[in-house]
Amino acid sequence: MLNPFRYFTTLNPLLLIIYFSTVLFLPILNLILNVFKLPLNQILTIATNPVALSAYYLTLKLSLIATLINLCFGSCIAYVLTYISFWGKSFIDILIDIPIALPTSLAGLAFYRTYQTDSILFKIVKLQLIHSPSAIIMVMIFVSLPFIIRNLQPILLELDSKKEIQESAICLGANSWQIFLFVIFPYIKRSLITGSILSFARSIAEFGSVIIISSNLPYKDLVVSVLIAQKLEQYDYQSATVIGTIMLFISLFILLMLNLLDRSSYD
Repeated sequence: MLNPFRYFTTLNPLLLIIYFSTVLFLPILNLILNVFKLPLNQILTIATNPVALSAYYLTLKLSLIATLINLCFGSCIAYVLTYISFWGKSFIDILIDIPIALPTSLAGLAFYRTYQTDSILFKIVKLQLIHSPSAIIMVMIFVSLPFIIRNLQPILLELDSKKEIQESAICLGANSWQIFLFVIFPYIKRSLITGSILSFARSIAEFGSVIIISSNLPYKDLVVSVLIAQKLEQYDYQSATVIGTIMLFISLFILLMLNLLDRSSYD
């Protein structure tokens, strides 16, 4: 009998090469080569500019905070959606994926209209969020939360089918915390790390909502993605390229470290 997938053995490597060449490798390589066309002292001057250094630090710090918050709340939400039945559960499960499909500029506009100083909510709670780092953390949480939940849900479902392990631990006298630390956590640790990597990466890359809800002022709430856009608006393509490449290397290094941690947890 003819195998309809027999050509995939030949096509797969070719498609992989085409994809990595045109979509991933060549654009990144071109970006890096454009940086190294500049004199070294100019690269260092642009890369170590105080505004750029502040943007690097703020981007990484806020992304880390958003990831840690997502890790806590995302785990709780995934647990509730997996194990607890309640009215409207299917609707909430659909809502989880909205940040992935929603244009981020629209998300930023929604947050701005909700938390601006003349909104009803602000008049009630008197809490200034817009035009501050807190607002950036809020939208980073919004766009990256689904990655934690969706990575954890399948593992929790699989764990639910192995209740005898938890029952055995109870019979041996383990309390709730011991069951979580020594039975449940080792089982879900890999998914938590993977979800955190994706959440952190998505937070670093956020632009559309950040530029709307923050004041985009240096040393206050200016992140790298917005700084690059500002440089492009000023036709300063050299600075935009250098800053973008530096952030690329920082992000790749962090993601590499997290992936190594992920692999070590698997082993």
